Amino acid sequence: MPGTDRLHATCFCGAEREFDDPVVLWDWLLGHPEGHRARPARAENSPAPATALV
Repeated sequence: MPGTDRLHATCFCGAEREFDDPVVLWDWLLGHPEGHRARPARAENSPAPATALV
């Protein structure tokens, strides 16, 4: 997260979490949670998500 010492992780299933330690972040991403599914794909006609302005 820009301007902080925090790390923000987003799993392909859509789950999000913040971390202080990159090792813990990767452990969470690689093992998050067993058996979960990816979030549904966007329909072709649906608008793209808005991008953040920094």
